[in-house]
Amino acid sequence: MGINVVGKAVQLDDTHQKRVNTSLDHNPVVEEVDGMIVRYVFTRHKQQKGDGDGNPLIYALKGINSFTIVPMYRTRVMDRAQAIVASIAHELEEHDHVMPLPSSNGLAREVAEMVCAVIGKPLLEPTFLRKKTAAEMVVQYGEELPPKLTPSQSSEYKSQIALWRRAHGIKSVSMKGIDTGIRGFFDPLVLSGELPDIEEQRVLLVDDLMSSGTTLGSASSILTGGKNCQVSGLCLLSGLPRS
Repeated sequence: MGINVVGKAVQLDDTHQKRVNTSLDHNPVVEEVDGMIVRYVFTRHKQQKGDGDGNPLIYALKGINSFTIVPMYRTRVMDRAQAIVASIAHELEEHDHVMPLPSSNGLAREVAEMVCAVIGKPLLEPTFLRKKTAAEMVVQYGEELPPKLTPSQSSEYKSQIALWRRAHGIKSVSMKGIDTGIRGFFDPLVLSGELPDIEEQRVLLVDDLMSSGTTLGSASSILTGGKNCQVSGLCLLSGLPRS
């Protein structure tokens, strides 16, 4: 079951796996990202003949960027995701908690709640984490460039700092709008409350889409840095293959 995009409408198509592979036979896919095991429910890939990639599916599920998906198709997507998660329930049951990453959109939480229902583990509310503001990013990263930037990275980095300087200072940052070539230089999350009692426990972090892994890594660092716990990740859609 792949997707077709007609205008801004996302449709499912059982005759191919273009843009997103949702088959039960080939999912989930497992990858190590900066030392953390991450499972992808669906595999996103880029087509060679102008067919684009799987981003419109996430946009439609979130109801953003004017993309839409009819309720019937949306239900089929989430049912397929649940079936794939159920196929690895024996692996996920090793976790003590399931935690969605902080987000202004509810899709990551929806996926996390589905995982909780499948494996019978509690949801860990991410209320002790928040995204940094534009002003905080300028203070932390705006004084000097990181070492060993390429000329193109340097240009992108300076442009991003300039955007944050012009932004409303208290507005939370969104990593998805930042060029993937420089995302790794920024840490987007900050501890905003007391860490929960997760000493020597395992936490499954859930996000909707893998892009650079920056936000997953930021949340993992906060959890493991403050508590002696183990962290792994689960994303509804994978990243694109590296060229």
